[in-house]
Amino acid sequence: MRTTSFFTVLFLIVSVASMPLAAIAGPNKGASYTEESVCDSLKADDVPPALYGLCIAYCEDEAKSPRVLENYLSKSGDVPPPCEQVSCPCWTVDELGNAFEGLTPLFCVLDENELDFAVYSVFEGYLGAGFDTQSQSVLCEFIDPTQGDAGIDRTIGLSEPEEEVCRSDVRAMIGMDFPGGC
Repeated sequence: MRTTSFFTVLFLIVSVASMPLAAIAGPNKGASYTEESVCDSLKADDVPPALYGLCIAYCEDEAKSPRVLENYLSKSGDVPPPCEQVSCPCWTVDELGNAFEGLTPLFCVLDENELDFAVYSVFEGYLGAGFDTQSQSVLCEFIDPTQGDAGIDRTIGLSEPEEEVCRSDVRAMIGMDFPGGC
């Protein structure tokens, strides 16, 4: 009997010692088990909590359930979840906000059939989006020489929804920098 209890105690000691600390401590409340989520912006106090849960259910599911999306849209007032919102791939909001600081707006063009663009300080800065007749493709271009020695120079092909967003961004910049219009 002593041999059995000795082995039982030894087994328990070895078992407990080899258990991962997380299993002993239990779940870590407040810890994130995934990387940053596209839905994290919905954790704000002024956003209904249900939107965050619906966003996670929709955006992190490869199947993208139409029923979950429908529920999300009904609670958000038809604003799509962050994973469905399109942004212009040529620039970030921060880059656009600081772009062309100190450069003189020279001229701009608004052309529904081709490019909407703005040019700054003797072609040092450029912002454009639309159909490029030279390459025969829909693209955006962003040249910002104010960002260090090399500056930023991006030209990217666009999908139709991206083109709409990029054109909107260009028009907003033109509205701010060219008060008289093009």
